[in-house]
Amino acid sequence: MSTNRLILFAGTAIAVVSLFVSCNDQEKIPDEGNPQEPNTEVVLKDGEVREHDFTRLDPVPLDVDISQEEAELFLRSDSFAIKMFNAICESTADENFCISPLSLQVLMSILSNGVSDGAYIELSQAMFGETVDIDLLNSSYGKLKNALERTNCVKLANAMWLQTGTTIYSTYSNLVQQYYNCETGYLDFRSDTQASLDSICQWAYENTYGKQKKLDLENFGTTTSMVLANTAWFASAWYKAFDKSETYTGEFTMANGQTQDVDMMKVTRAEFCLFKNPEGDYKIVSLPFKDKSFWMDIVVPNENVDLDSIIPYVDWSVNIDKLETQVNLTMPKFRISTDIKLRPILESLGASAPFQSLPKIASLLFADCINQTANIIVSEEGVEASAASVSRFTYSIPYEMIIDRPFAYAIRDSAAGTLLFMGRVNKIDQ
Repeated sequence: MSTNRLILFAGTAIAVVSLFVSCNDQEKIPDEGNPQEPNTEVVLKDGEVREHDFTRLDPVPLDVDISQEEAELFLRSDSFAIKMFNAICESTADENFCISPLSLQVLMSILSNGVSDGAYIELSQAMFGETVDIDLLNSSYGKLKNALERTNCVKLANAMWLQTGTTIYSTYSNLVQQYYNCETGYLDFRSDTQASLDSICQWAYENTYGKQKKLDLENFGTTTSMVLANTAWFASAWYKAFDKSETYTGEFTMANGQTQDVDMMKVTRAEFCLFKNPEGDYKIVSLPFKDKSFWMDIVVPNENVDLDSIIPYVDWSVNIDKLETQVNLTMPKFRISTDIKLRPILESLGASAPFQSLPKIASLLFADCINQTANIIVSEEGVEASAASVSRFTYSIPYEMIIDRPFAYAIRDSAAGTLLFMGRVNKIDQ
């Protein structure tokens, strides 16, 4: 059941896993030529998003064998996810939002490979509470990704675009291709900005079955040196669908106390998991999807209890492996679209390394932003959710320093840091 939680909380939690692999003997890969050439371009659609007819495969039950060590890893990532979710709740006030745990997980994993050894330790401590073994992260990610995609309910994609003429280390490029199937291509962000943005959006559109069309690449333009993107898509029918003939117009009380008329769905005698908090202030009902490969957990505060007041201490894991009980459930149909800038949230939680330096990708490179667009549609038949997480990169501008006034100096060895000489210069003797 631990794997189910990682994808299911499209609207309720973020699970972030970081990945780091040592990159020695770094060699640079050259610009591979004209970005118009098919073998050097991820996608090119003549500067426009084209419509497509998508064929979706029938769902297959989830089949993954998770070791105790891997299960503990996912639980630690859940802990950071909940911190992230709580921080977003605080920063978005009463607004609706939807986030994709899996999409951000993958993006942060790819970026974690680019930070220095010391920065990785700090990043891992922030996200897991300890330094996570690299080999465990590699094997866990690969196993989970493959298992999720085999269900045909999940589709994942990764891509990286470089400004034509720029270079990154081949060790990094090969690593993300090996573990993340990350496509690499070239676009001319500086001379053909709009067409480049359209091409990236087209890639996201195609990999989310037409659900993600516009990406927030914040200040995208002439200073952009690289773009990294992940898309995640999930769709499944309910294990027991809601009866459309029972859907009616009912009242929903909003956070501000006002009411609105909405479409309310009903299902009777359904096998759900139900948890009632002993403190008497909230319940969690867990709805299974087809084959019970995935579940959707819904936290509902009791009457006269404010949702935000319980969010910080909700136990999201209580219904994992719990016995099912018969429930008559009434809930609203809904859809949410969200655009969230995640950099401030990540920095507040100690995961700031990618925004400072990525020396294992390229010298002087850093991430300017990490943004995510996401949506979710919940209906009588089931749920469809998609997200695109993107990060835009640029190179640091060299700091200009002119020593034209008194200064002090020291000479030290590189091993022990022993000070061999020290001095001060108030005037220049030449």
